[in-house]
Amino acid sequence: MLNHLHPAIELLFSLTGIIIIGSAFAIISNNAVDRITKNQSMIYPGPYCPSCAVAFMWKDLIPIISYLINRGKCPYCNSSIALRHFIVDVMGILWVSLFIIRFGWNYSALLEMLFGMCLIAIIIIELENRVLSDSLLLFMGMLGSIYVLGFNQSAYPV
Repeated sequence: MLNHLHPAIELLFSLTGIIIIGSAFAIISNNAVDRITKNQSMIYPGPYCPSCAVAFMWKDLIPIISYLINRGKCPYCNSSIALRHFIVDVMGILWVSLFIIRFGWNYSALLEMLFGMCLIAIIIIELENRVLSDSLLLFMGMLGSIYVLGFNQSAYPV
């Protein structure tokens, strides 16, 4: 469908998609790093400040931009937010960009992007806490199995 659009509009759609998907993966990865080691739910409650426990509003969750606007601090209690959040946000967008440039927009690339962001989360969890999460490893194993069984059949001889 995008092949029939003007190249500038196609580029705009791709960049917008890269930013949105990369930001979503970065938010999920940061959330995983913050909560998995504490045995907290990834879904409820929503993102909050670990110092003052105030739930962040939507405008506080815009990756990279909200970190820079707030100068790396919580907008409510002014406590520092780890630089890791900013780094993971940038890595998420760069990671998605790499896969979209290399593979284009398809389900296989989406699974590989998600798998890669899980690897990034595991690396950060390990660096910060020296503990690996079994639930994250299980999720990544399932993703890898789905990818190998569902999308990569042509790579294996019959």
